[in-house]
Amino acid sequence: NAFYYRALLASENLYRQLNLDASTWHARAEALKAAYHEAFWQEDQRLYVDAIGSEQASVTTNALALCTGLTPKFAHPETIELIRKSGMRCPPSMNPYVIEACFIAEEPRLALDLLSFLDDFTQNPSPLYLLPQYLFGAYPEAPGWTTVGITPRIPKHIESGLLRIPLPSGRLSVDYRTLAGMNITIPLESRAVVDSIEGMNMTVKKYKSHSQEKTLTPEQHSILEEANWESWAGEAAALWIDIDTQMLRLVQGDVILYQARCASAEKGTGSQANSMKTPLGWHSIHKKIGKDAPWGQVFRSRAATREIWLPGKDTTEDLVLTRVLLLTGEEPGLNKGGKVDSLARHIYIHGTNDEARIGTPSSHGCIRMTNDDVIEAFEL
Repeated sequence: NAFYYRALLASENLYRQLNLDASTWHARAEALKAAYHEAFWQEDQRLYVDAIGSEQASVTTNALALCTGLTPKFAHPETIELIRKSGMRCPPSMNPYVIEACFIAEEPRLALDLLSFLDDFTQNPSPLYLLPQYLFGAYPEAPGWTTVGITPRIPKHIESGLLRIPLPSGRLSVDYRTLAGMNITIPLESRAVVDSIEGMNMTVKKYKSHSQEKTLTPEQHSILEEANWESWAGEAAALWIDIDTQMLRLVQGDVILYQARCASAEKGTGSQANSMKTPLGWHSIHKKIGKDAPWGQVFRSRAATREIWLPGKDTTEDLVLTRVLLLTGEEPGLNKGGKVDSLARHIYIHGTNDEARIGTPSSHGCIRMTNDDVIEAFEL
């Protein structure tokens, strides 16, 4: 009955959106709601029982009634108290509804506490789908997510969170940190409508890295053929750092799996030690440092410090932040051995505090990326 009631509401909403007469659906929904209340409501408990003649008011029945809009708002506290006492004593398929009931009743902390007790998110449906809507407030403002809506609802006790959603035109990233606020990154083709919260700094950025995967152009093919791409990379995915366009691309076959703006050396290209130039040629990733480190983590001598850099923090120092990919040269005489050894020169791919100059040659020899992008590149 609860599921059917929600289906009637959805039908009513669809008819209204299409400017059709929705009165039949509305009448059916109201009649079902009244009959449901008369059959199962227990006024003394302010809860619904599981069946006519039953005295049992289960978590499943009441969480589902609250989620579908059957429970009167004044009775939300009784359902929440039942959930607090009983937890998720229900079939696994009902877990999402118990957690969603807490979000709807404005008890996000309880919802997250219950979520933290689950150790298997392979079940279908999984309650994880609730997080984009009820924490980050992400929703399609227009069909196909061409316009992205963000209405944050993050509770005060949450210090940080990162959301990534695949979109038809690419992907959406929402990065939240208590002190820095919320960074929203969308594809170049999209726009964002943000409902800002008082006291929270919110920034919207458009990056190529968040746009849809593309196929290599004939010109790009020629460049990679010249670099003997196929003999070095084969069928595997490999990174191409294009100095001319200041772009980092992850390429497999003919497909650009990922791309992001980057910054090579301000002094140009070269392999000599102490030249502060970016070496050319083929490299491998020698080591990855900083997995699960917080956004803005400061690294010195390839080790995490106690420092966390945040946007707006005044510093003239060239910081290595968030994630570090150590590179080793693969071509003796060009970037390996002697005074041209990239590993000995400490050439990295890393996040930076100088994000404003990403896209222009501005580093001291390394490849810089924005901190959002270096996290994604690190995982890929």
